[in-house]
Amino acid sequence: MKDHLDLRGHSNAINYLLDFIRHQEVLTEASIRELHKILLIEPYRVEAITPTGQQTSKVVALGEYKSQPNHVRTPTGEIHFYAAPEDTPAKMKDLLDQYRDLEQKKTHPLKIAALFHHGFTAIHPFDDGNGRMARLLMNLILMQHGYPPAVIRISERDKYLLTLREADQGSSDGIIEFVAEHVVASLDVYLRAVAGEEIHEPTDLEKEIALLGLELKAVEEPQLLTQTIQQQLFEESIDPLYREIVRLLTPLCEFFAENRVTLGGTISNENARRMVSDRGVHLIIGGSSVPRPEGCWAGGNTIHTLDLTFHMKGFKRGRFETSDVQRLLRLNFEPLKYTISIVAPPYNLQHFYQESVTADEIREIAQKFVRSFLDEVKQKAKSSMKP
Repeated sequence: MKDHLDLRGHSNAINYLLDFIRHQEVLTEASIRELHKILLIEPYRVEAITPTGQQTSKVVALGEYKSQPNHVRTPTGEIHFYAAPEDTPAKMKDLLDQYRDLEQKKTHPLKIAALFHHGFTAIHPFDDGNGRMARLLMNLILMQHGYPPAVIRISERDKYLLTLREADQGSSDGIIEFVAEHVVASLDVYLRAVAGEEIHEPTDLEKEIALLGLELKAVEEPQLLTQTIQQQLFEESIDPLYREIVRLLTPLCEFFAENRVTLGGTISNENARRMVSDRGVHLIIGGSSVPRPEGCWAGGNTIHTLDLTFHMKGFKRGRFETSDVQRLLRLNFEPLKYTISIVAPPYNLQHFYQESVTADEIREIAQKFVRSFLDEVKQKAKSSMKP
């Protein structure tokens, strides 16, 4: 609701300024207080600091000068002091007198607007909304003289506040130059619009996206999955992993009547998908590389998922308990990365396609995979040796 009121207040305040300019009204303390009422819409409570530096709160009075101090604590922990409540009416009168004097002397409108802006913020005459009021009044002065408003973005906040602090120390050149730069930027938009050119200016969000794009250019872009990349991956990573699993499993094979690997998964091209047909292969005989489905890479296809199920069937040392043991090794191929998974115990390894599985990773995966076989075989052996 507060955001809604802020937006509505700004909209009403801008309409008030436009009417003010059209009717060539004179800027007075009364018109400033009226603008404050329109901008903030309704009273609300804000945090405050007492003269002794203690935290407190107060209700914002609309269109009325402050009755309590409105000092603020800076990010460095220091307290920034504004005009005391009892001095505010006199200081506001002085500010308006200075404004009228500069107008009579035909001082450049940019300078008048910038000096008024700083003078207003230095007084901070209201309980809240002083920064917004200062920028609206600055633009009112500019527009009264036929200039476009100076738009100060959130991303420029630090530089903006620095120029105000410099003005507090007696040097107004910074705030005058800052306002002038933003008026020139607005004029440039007007001229480009009159010429029929594109006048869209990137928002802070769009600038952040563009900056992120520049930063990410330094990051290596992952390769997209292709038939060639997948074949190379099998040769450099998957086959060595398969051979290591087979090597570790071989001593356990003698305890079973049959040892096999079956394949299943999904092969895809741009227009169709079909399941890889299951195909049994002896674990030891022909076990030097991954047994691949016939024609899986024909026509530019790639494998999306490949399940290698290792079967040990018919435990021979279990008397009449001819149980089986099997485990699944799953290979999943996404557009930018691949995953090697062990279903039980749960384990996942992910890489981009330009990254091969290292020798250490091959040993780790194979040992975890075969360990689960060994634990179950040992359990079966213990059961068979019970009287």
